[in-house]
Amino acid sequence: MKQHILLLPLLLAFSISSVSAEVPRIRILSAGNSHSFRMSEHLNGFLNSRPDVLTGIHFVAGGGGQTLTPTLDTLDESWIPSRGEFQYIILQQKTGADTYALHTLVDTFPEELERGDSFIEIYNSNIDHPYFTNGISSLSKFVSTYNGYYELINAQSSGDPTVLQYAVFSYSFSDDRAEELHQACEYAAELGNFKEIDTRVTPVGRAFQYVAENGIHVTGDDLLAGDYTHASSTGYFIAAALFFQTVLDDRFPELTLSDFPYLPAGISDEQRDELIAAAKLFSVRPQSYDTWVQATSLSGEDSLPNAIPFADGVEN
Repeated sequence: MKQHILLLPLLLAFSISSVSAEVPRIRILSAGNSHSFRMSEHLNGFLNSRPDVLTGIHFVAGGGGQTLTPTLDTLDESWIPSRGEFQYIILQQKTGADTYALHTLVDTFPEELERGDSFIEIYNSNIDHPYFTNGISSLSKFVSTYNGYYELINAQSSGDPTVLQYAVFSYSFSDDRAEELHQACEYAAELGNFKEIDTRVTPVGRAFQYVAENGIHVTGDDLLAGDYTHASSTGYFIAAALFFQTVLDDRFPELTLSDFPYLPAGISDEQRDELIAAAKLFSVRPQSYDTWVQATSLSGEDSLPNAIPFADGVEN
């Protein structure tokens, strides 16, 4: 029986008459589960906070506890064709699903990994290996799921979107799970880039770890919910900030998170500044430093690498 997947559109659009036609608009699609849904409130908040400089629409497809695989069927049938062009597509796998594939890879190809072979090199050299082809192993599911998304994007999305792999956090900051989740996302990104789709990893887990170890106004406990599964609202705030800062780095380098005065209930000004500083630290910055300085119109002492011209506590 065909599964019916919950699709929950989260619209942040303002009426066309209320904003200038010159204000750019960003369209973002997230495929994931509860981590994506809970993060979306804050991504919406950032987008809504300055409609005079940027507007956006963020759609989320998926359901709680769900893996990416069933969402792909629904996206293929109706979502991408009916929703048009996206600049960004966020992929967020069920926590643990990709780490099973990572463990299988490590156990099966230790020599290749030891000598530094990339995931793509291992895959292409062992494409007929049963773990890649049998359809039931974690590795075969890993490859088929992500290749399915990349093939769909190539076939149906005309805007050449950037794919952002959502590397989620680990509830226990003292173990290596967050790094495993990040590494699995790196392998998934390799598959996307091999298919000539700009695919990157958004290191939410690493940002969590950094804040938990170095935060002054925010602690590790502040980032977590009480169910040993999800982040708190504060935790999902930094996830949204990280995704949004990546968009700004890519397309609007003259803007920074500090230009968007979104402050959700329960987060103090000091906590917001600290979380935003961490998001800036871990965001994907594709341009060179000189290009960034030119785009921000900084000059003199404000353009030096150790300067803090935006009063946000973060050096250039």
